[in-house]
Order: sequence, then structure tokens, then C-alpha cells
Amino acid sequence: VGSATGGSVYAANTLRGRNGDAVFHGAATFTLGSGLSFEFGLTSTTSNSLASATSSATGGGARGVRPVLSYASGPLTARLGLEQGEYNSGNKVSGVGLTVGYDFGAFKLVGNYAQGKQDAAANESETGLGLSVGIGGLAVGFARGVNDKAGGNVTVQTGYVSYNMPLFSIKGASITPAVSVSRASDSAAGTNADETAVRVRLHYDF
Repeated sequence: VGSATGGSVYAANTLRGRNGDAVFHGAATFTLGSGLSFEFGLTSTTSNSLASATSSATGGGARGVRPVLSYASGPLTARLGLEQGEYNSGNKVSGVGLTVGYDFGAFKLVGNYAQGKQDAAANESETGLGLSVGIGGLAVGFARGVNDKAGGNVTVQTGYVSYNMPLFSIKGASITPAVSVSRASDSAAGTNADETAVRVRLHYDF
């Protein structure tokens, strides 16, 4: 799912290990009890691409920790994650994210909320909210992000629909086409940006 140019939806993943170059991302998971687990992640990078869409003050790299507490019991799943780190410039980043899902049988509902902050005038804080419904292979969702900046904020709203289906009756293979519509509104500049995207994902279980 794409976001319109100039906006982003914060998801407590600024320090995600798959971003950038020269990356180290290690994680260890501990089982705490029935359905409860704890993951501790450590990230370090020399790239400056770990910024959000509205901030570039990364100073050429970042390092930080990402602890995540997960719970699953029957139809209920929940994940609470934190991120705490610092760019090589000394600019700090922190955030928290919560995702809760419930399988009602006929459909599955997932909601998430995240809030983060960077110690920079260009992008003080970010808030993200998402909701999705899955019915069989069909998924419909909406995400909204508000990114604070000097003199105002950037609000991005994105809606999407996708459908997962088998690929030519190949065992373990599936294809998921998706369409998304997004708008980013900059209150400081008084501008809007729109984006419509079509994407296709191929999946195969080895």
C-alpha cells in the first residue's frame, strides 16, 4: 500500500532492520507463558534512509532497540511494540505501537495505533491509525497518519482493497493484486497530493 508523496503513516518501525544499507538487525524471542512471548530487537545502520517521509535529519545512520510483547489466545491476537534509538547526529527517535486482531469466524478485524517522536524541528511527532477487515481472501483497509512539522502538519489518508487467490492451482502459490488511493494534505504549504497505486504480490510456500 502506497502513501501519497509528502506523507507517511507511522507504524513504530522507523528503526526497522530491513531499511537502508550496511544494516545489522538481531532479535531474540522468549516464551513467557501460554500464548505470551517477548522479542527484543537491536538495530544498527550506517545508511541515512531510516527517516520518515517528512524528515531527513538522520545524520547518516542510526542505532536503537525494538522490544515487542505478543499475545495470542484463540481468536484474539495482540502486539505491543516500542522503539528507542538515536541517529549518529544525536537526533533521537522513540515510539510505541499497538496492534489488536480478532477472528470472528466470518471475518477478521485488525486495528492498530502508533505514536512516535523525533527530536527535530522538521518533524516533531507522528501518529498513525489503521483498520482492516478480512473476509476470506478479500481485505479492505484504511490508514491515517498525522506528521507534525514547523508551521502545521501533514495528514495522509489511504484506503485500499486486495484479494488473495491461488496461482494456477500450484500448491503453496498465491497471487494478491491490490489497489490503493491516498491523499496527503500539507496545512503549512496549503497543498494536496493524490496517488493511486496498483500492486501485485506473488507468494510461494517452500
